[in-house]
Amino acid sequence: MTVSAKDTAYEVFKKVDDFSLYEGTKEQFPTNDIFNHTSSEEKRDKPIKILKDVMGNMNNFTSRLQQNIAKAIDISIGDCVEPKVIRNPVEFITNLTALLIANVIFGEDCYYYEELLETTKNILNSVFKFIVLSKIFKIFSHIHPWVGKQFTKISLKSVSKHNDVIMKHIKPVIKKRLDDKKKLGDAWIAPLDALQVCLDDPEITPDLDPNNVDYNVIVEVLEILIFTAIISLPAAVFYALYG
Repeated sequence: MTVSAKDTAYEVFKKVDDFSLYEGTKEQFPTNDIFNHTSSEEKRDKPIKILKDVMGNMNNFTSRLQQNIAKAIDISIGDCVEPKVIRNPVEFITNLTALLIANVIFGEDCYYYEELLETTKNILNSVFKFIVLSKIFKIFSHIHPWVGKQFTKISLKSVSKHNDVIMKHIKPVIKKRLDDKKKLGDAWIAPLDALQVCLDDPEITPDLDPNNVDYNVIVEVLEILIFTAIISLPAAVFYALYG
């Protein structure tokens, strides 16, 4: 049985025979124009594979995420000896969401760096704006699909400017992890985060040499995972706090 909605779920994932989510969404959400290193046919399934591996370990993240939620609330609200009002709940939720996403994706080695947290928040805000503006883009798509696509590309292009910041912070972490693994061998305990899932992929990290790591693919995969997390996590946090 096939059920479709929202303008036929873009022509039922474009290919009825094999249901390609990538093919079905690339026209309305053209990430292939932003993520150049993961848009090729042989690498475009890489983010999905890594996302599945991360989701398979979500139970192991629970206690860590709970601690980070408590930490973020303490920083933002404190002990509340006197009553406090959250005057900007959207900003509060964005800060909390960015902290949780950064922890799972970048790991405990570097998620707390101010630059990385700001980058995560900026990507969050970029996608929020895109979601709001997508209704307007749809009007232009009725005029001509190419026009609507150009507006979409322009609105998402700002995401790519964060590549250098992410690269700067994950490179030393990757080098240290590979060095530690080389020295400790089987005694080395792998960190639990999306960055390590990327490093465990032999196509991304063929050996323990930091010079052979495909850093561009890692950066794009991590950004795509931030995109994915944005879809549901902020709403879940809103429901948890205000429900």
